Amino acid sequence: MTIGILQFYLFILTPILFVLGFWCYYDFKKFKLKESEKLSVLFLDLEAEKNRKICLETKSESILNTTNDINKKILIIKIDIFNLNFSIKEIFYF
Repeated sequence: MTIGILQFYLFILTPILFVLGFWCYYDFKKFKLKESEKLSVLFLDLEAEKNRKICLETKSESILNTTNDINKKILIIKIDIFNLNFSIKEIFYF
């Protein structure tokens, strides 16, 4: 009776365990490949976002420079308008 049970374990369960082990190994390899592809896509997205950040930082600097130039020109125009207004008052005062 015990030899029959041992033969059962040897001939039936051993191939089942071997197939199960092979299936787990194959599934793990497939999963690892999928995850490495996802990871590479994420790295590419990260690099693209870094490039966008650098591009936007340079654009924001140029926008700030343009804004400062416009503010300076507006200030010069305000001063000229004030001087013109003062000159007109002086002319009409006499």
